[in-house]
Amino acid sequence: MPRTIVTNHPRSIRRIAINGHFLDEVRTQLHADPNAKSLTYVSAPIERHQATQDEEGVTLKLPALTALQLYSDGVLPITPRKSVDLSIAGRKLGVFLSSLDARSAGR
Repeated sequence: MPRTIVTNHPRSIRRIAINGHFLDEVRTQLHADPNAKSLTYVSAPIERHQATQDEEGVTLKLPALTALQLYSDGVLPITPRKSVDLSIAGRKLGVFLSSLDARSAGR
């Protein structure tokens, strides 16, 4: 049976890091007017990232924009044979192979 990984500390309940990059700190630059004097970034809060562990491994659910930014930054490998380090709530879970399963939130 799958279990959600949680801790008692409010800030670290679901704070997840892939290769040392905390998901709630991943920022994506929004498209701006070329004449704009500032840049706008968006990020997803801790509550938008979920981890479930079962006998097959760990499943992460996160916003698509966060996942795309991780691929763009090279944090998540494009090839499925490369591994990533996963930490949840400050606890290292180990090294895992990554794969993408894109589904909408309604499924």
